[in-house]
Amino acid sequence: MLLELHAHSSGISFCANHTPIELVNKIKQEGLDGVVLVNHYVHWYEKSHNCATYADFARKYVDEFLSAKAEGDRLGVKVFFGVEVSPSYNENAHLLIYGIEPEDFLSMEAFYNYSLQELFSLCTANGWAMVQAHPFRYGQDLQDLNYLHGLEINCNQSYNTDSDKVIPIALSGHVALTSGGDFHRGVRPNCGTFVPDDVSCNKDLANYLRTTKTITLRVQEVGVTDFYDKTFKLNR
Repeated sequence: MLLELHAHSSGISFCANHTPIELVNKIKQEGLDGVVLVNHYVHWYEKSHNCATYADFARKYVDEFLSAKAEGDRLGVKVFFGVEVSPSYNENAHLLIYGIEPEDFLSMEAFYNYSLQELFSLCTANGWAMVQAHPFRYGQDLQDLNYLHGLEINCNQSYNTDSDKVIPIALSGHVALTSGGDFHRGVRPNCGTFVPDDVSCNKDLANYLRTTKTITLRVQEVGVTDFYDKTFKLNR
């Protein structure tokens, strides 16, 4: 099945225009099988959302997902929970966390102030996967591959996929390669990551990204109408 691994909704991510329900309907209309809602998670969001406590913000964050999940269940679209961390040590190093459960997120303290190593340890201990999104969008923000589970080819048409850089780095390392649309508004790029049909929950998705030795991606390069599907053999 084909998943959009990188999408945002307007109730949490200020840069997004689609509500969770609108997002899921768009995914359905475009023929994808599912989506991972990875809204932004950064230290100043709690205050900007006028939340009295971190727990209030975490609850709002999860409620946004639950709205998308309910619509996905109605339409037959798989909706997975994820987090896009902008860590305080470098807010340009956007880290996509897959596999985390909403109830775990609610029970935890804030983790956007963690170091890369601490975030990786947290993910490893819980069976989650951490993938760096668009590692070259803002310059040389590529993180240490020893503390990542994957790198993303980001197909958002407002930027550059940097696939010529990302692919060889990922394939020469020990990490996975993913493709995501970083969808916020307007036209979603024709892209995604193929995963086995039996991936049915958050932990399944993280385990696949952490262990698969091959992965098939759909990529739309910036400024072209065509897309391509390609299978990559990972160095694991």
